[in-house]
Amino acid sequence: WQRCQRHFTVNVMDHAPKSKRDDLYDRLKTAWDSKEYEDAKAVLDQIAEDYQDEHPKLAELISEHAWETLGVYHAAPPAHHKRLRTSNMIERVNQELKRRSKVVRIFPNPKSCLRLFTALLKEWHEDWAYGRIYLKMDLLEDFEAEKKAQKEAEIQAKIRKQQEEKAAREQAEVARRQKLEDETKARAEAAAKAKEEVKARARAQQAAKECCQSAKWDTV
Repeated sequence: WQRCQRHFTVNVMDHAPKSKRDDLYDRLKTAWDSKEYEDAKAVLDQIAEDYQDEHPKLAELISEHAWETLGVYHAAPPAHHKRLRTSNMIERVNQELKRRSKVVRIFPNPKSCLRLFTALLKEWHEDWAYGRIYLKMDLLEDFEAEKKAQKEAEIQAKIRKQQEEKAAREQAEVARRQKLEDETKARAEAAAKAKEEVKARARAQQAAKECCQSAKWDTV
């Protein structure tokens, strides 16, 4: 959702001393005039950090709620930001409906009020859409198409990353199993070699024993 930046400015000024209001107003304007969400968020975070020691309540308000004024970055192209970042449009419509209803003074029934307001809103809609174009919808369509393409690209990148991680895990598992097999084979070969050495020593001892016995009989 989008919190009205004008009303948020008033809330901030209520917590700020008079000597700091001009500085706060300029820095908030700089943040909201940024073209990218990340740049605006960085400026707001820096404001909160700068006022943390001297005015903790002000810093807390900006730190906890300033992000609510940046919803327009995710909802509309930059060309629409100035018209959507405040509640002026809604307030102007409500004021005009109130002004036109005062002319009638008393409606005979709720449906008559609804018919009047519906006709007025339809007229303003046609004026904004085809006369004094309030928002260019082709820009919004391009923005949404670009956002959709970006989201799809992020999904594809995430899928590729997951596939690469899965392949890496499988490759690591194959390498682990191969290493385990090699170690098992090496241990088996070492055990066989040790067994052969034991047999060789036994044969050597037997041969030496037989040689000693033969030499003993020859002496006799």
